[in-house]
Parts: sequence; C-alpha cells; structure tokens
Amino acid sequence: MKRLAHGRLHLALHRLTDAAGPGLLAVHALHGSSADWGDSLASWRGSVHAVDLSGHGSSDALRGGGAFPELLAADVDNALAETGARF
Repeated sequence: MKRLAHGRLHLALHRLTDAAGPGLLAVHALHGSSADWGDSLASWRGSVHAVDLSGHGSSDALRGGGAFPELLAADVDNALAETGARF
C-alpha cells in the first residue's frame, strides 16, 4: 500500500496486480473500500490499482466527517495522477 498526500489527508493506494498492458484504477462505492474488489479484477491484462476514498478503508477521514462529491472526485484525480493513468 502506498500513502498519497491529498491536502490535509492521506489516501491509501493499493496495487492489486502488476502486469504489462493498460492500467486500471478501481474505485469503490460509498461505504466500501479497495478490499471490496477481492480477486474480481485478476483477469485484467494490465496493472490494477485500487484507491480507498477519503474516510474509507485505510485512508484518512476529514475531521467532522462528510463525503463531498468534489472531495471524492479529487481523490480519484490524485490516484490517477500517481498511477500515470490516462483517459
């Protein structure tokens, strides 16, 4: 697991598989975590990363809570930048 700095928080970025081919960033649903994926993405032919969004899994939570759409979108943007993924 890698810890990504994101403002006052740190996000957990997990490498699920490491292979040549197109990369994939797995993003869980609200109240979930990267653990939700299990081995369901094992057949992907490239590297797979999964991010724990703010306040989920091994990532830090904002003081006072809250899951604002802008924050969660920024979490994904931060993880995409770290993995070098392009869309």
